[in-house]
Amino acid sequence: MLSFLGLVIESYIKQKVDSSGEDAETVKAAVAEKCMGLFEDILQYHKHPKSVLLDDCND
Repeated sequence: MLSFLGLVIESYIKQKVDSSGEDAETVKAAVAEKCMGLFEDILQYHKHPKSVLLDDCND
């Protein structure tokens, strides 16, 4: 599963760099930051599923 995600992320970075002309390192940093946020959300959900679901309702 994780190897598949790696390929998807790598493809996204290449597409973003090619289409926008942004620096590859800038795009990689932004993607890494977003992924870390998603992983933190997943970990929080597994630790406290009810509180995370209630927090999402307030957004």
